[in-house]
Amino acid sequence: MQENADNFEKLLESEWSHRVSHHSLSALSTSKFNKVQLLPLADDLEKLRKYVLLKMSSSVQLLEEKPNLEAWSDLAQATLARLVMFNKRRGGEASKILLESYLNRPDWTEVNSPEIMSALSSFEKELSRRQVKIRNYY
Repeated sequence: MQENADNFEKLLESEWSHRVSHHSLSALSTSKFNKVQLLPLADDLEKLRKYVLLKMSSSVQLLEEKPNLEAWSDLAQATLARLVMFNKRRGGEASKILLESYLNRPDWTEVNSPEIMSALSSFEKELSRRQVKIRNYY
C-alpha cells in the first residue's frame, strides 16, 4: 500500500499541472477576459470629487481653528482619495509617495518638449499650467 501511495503521489505531482491545473487556469483566464467591466457614471464621479474636495476644505478649516488628530486623519484620507482619483491608480501606490519626492519632482516647464505640448488636449495643457501654480505655492 505504501508503494501504491508513493506511486500515486509521483503521478499526481507529474500530471497535475498538465491535466487539471492547466484546464482550471485557462477556464479562469477566459472568464476574466470575458467579464464585463462596469465603469462608474460621470455624474457619480463628479459627486465623489465634490464630496472629497468639500471634506478636504472642511478638514483644513477645522485644523486652522482647532488642530486635532481626527481632522488630520480626515484630511489625509481625503487627500489620498483625491490623489488616487486623479492618477487612476491603486491606493497603495499613491499612499507611499513622500512629501519630499513630491516637492522635488521635476519642473514641468523645464522638462516638457514642444512635441509633448502639441499632443496634449486643451484640458491637459490647463492642468499642466495649474501644476506650475501649485509648485510655486510651496
